Amino acid sequence: MSELPQTEKIQIGGVDDFELDVDHYLRKEYGDIGEAALEIPAIIEWVNSKLQAIVERKHIVKHQIKEREAAAFFDLRDQSAFNAAGFPGKPTDSAVERAVCLQESVVESYSEFAVLNGWSMRLSNLIMELQLKMELTRSTEATRRNLIGNSQDDET
Repeated sequence: MSELPQTEKIQIGGVDDFELDVDHYLRKEYGDIGEAALEIPAIIEWVNSKLQAIVERKHIVKHQIKEREAAAFFDLRDQSAFNAAGFPGKPTDSAVERAVCLQESVVESYSEFAVLNGWSMRLSNLIMELQLKMELTRSTEATRRNLIGNSQDDET
């Protein structure tokens, strides 16, 4: 079996410069649930705080898209602005609506929204993966205890 690819470290812009080595924690074999119970909830909370900031920014950008689309729409309804932007013909509502999608500020906002949306999905999935890691660690320890208990019972 070939080795699994490593997960990239996560560093999200902001005030802190902390870099989370996701791969380390997802691959780590915890000897007992105590160590996992200390580390994993702290990591989940860090990821939650980053997710919160991204979701907040995503809502701001979503509104910014609407603002920029509206501004572009009303700017482009002016014949001279419509033609100066490189669009031929008359600025009918239908033509202006199509032209709005091509405005640089609108395109930039949609791009930013797409990145934020991708990060929010990734972080949400990471939280589920970390919770699963915690459950697997708990289950593994319970199985180990059960096996040790059974082997001691067999010796007596």
